[in-house]
Amino acid sequence: MPKYSLTIKNKVEKYILSLPVSDKNRIFDKLLLLSIGSFELCDIKKMHWSNPLLYRLRVGDFRIIYEKHDDRLIIVVVKIWSRGDVYK
Repeated sequence: MPKYSLTIKNKVEKYILSLPVSDKNRIFDKLLLLSIGSFELCDIKKMHWSNPLLYRLRVGDFRIIYEKHDDRLIIVVVKIWSRGDVYK
């Protein structure tokens, strides 16, 4: 199972750090699963309406939008927000 390098954009990191500890821990746990390539343990869907590299990861009421670059084994977290607001 390949390991991915995980990059989190500054805005996203600030948002995660502003959350309550329980939410923060759940999000970081899921991001860790992504980085070790355990995609089958996550609720992931491909985002068909835009960039073909974009995926959505569901963590409770949060949605994490990320790019997965399989050729370079990199995951870039580009956005995180509550369920209703992330797609705007």
